[in-house]
Amino acid sequence: MKNRLENLKGNFNSFAKEVFFVDTTDSTMTLAWDCIDKEKSGGALIFTDYQTQGKGRYNRKWISQPKKDLLLSLTVKCPTNILNQLLMIASLSVYDLLISLDLKPQIKWPNDVLVNGKKIAGTIAESRIISQKFSYAVIGIGVNVNLLVDESSPIINTYTSIYKEKKVEYDRYELLKLLLLNLDLYYSHILSGKNIIPKWKDKIMNIGKNIKISFQNNETTNYISGKAIDIDDEGMIVILDENMKQWHLSSGEVTVIST
Repeated sequence: MKNRLENLKGNFNSFAKEVFFVDTTDSTMTLAWDCIDKEKSGGALIFTDYQTQGKGRYNRKWISQPKKDLLLSLTVKCPTNILNQLLMIASLSVYDLLISLDLKPQIKWPNDVLVNGKKIAGTIAESRIISQKFSYAVIGIGVNVNLLVDESSPIINTYTSIYKEKKVEYDRYELLKLLLLNLDLYYSHILSGKNIIPKWKDKIMNIGKNIKISFQNNETTNYISGKAIDIDDEGMIVILDENMKQWHLSSGEVTVIST
């Protein structure tokens, strides 16, 4: 995989200008931030065959197996005003990749991609604001490609993979190329000022459902329950509670109560 990854250099407008491969790491997100700290630039791809402490939102662990999945992070130096859209282009890029494989994905707000109600991919975006104009960011993506866990695994009832859905093993490198092409296209859209929120909103499975969102506030877990009625212009989910009050939330852990 390492030698093939070198072929990605120079094939994209904004990503994979530099390519770094490690057999095993605790998290590609950590390596990506190290890269930003050293290089003071964006455009790097960090890819690994195995993560021991893969990071999801709220520091949740991402479970993977060696040489089975897409596990990567991308460094970005971008306009500060598009930071809220980086997570959107990540999930849309995964969504389009899965569509190209004749799967039927859905995006679970704010960052998971599901197939048949089970998680097949996760995305994360972290940022560090430099000024009002520019920021550094890291986009992290994990896609279950050829993952197949045993019946005793803690994720047996909540995960799926491309292999599990299609019963065919896929070449991770070829899927990575398609994913990066999707990302490059969507990134060019948001750089040019194109509004991708309506397209992202159209893929969100939570809209119209009664949900509960838990979120941290000063080390305390809070909950808001109600009907998810919309995604606003900033990408926040809009919840209408039992008192008819609208809440606009930028993050949180979602549990579906009913449809």
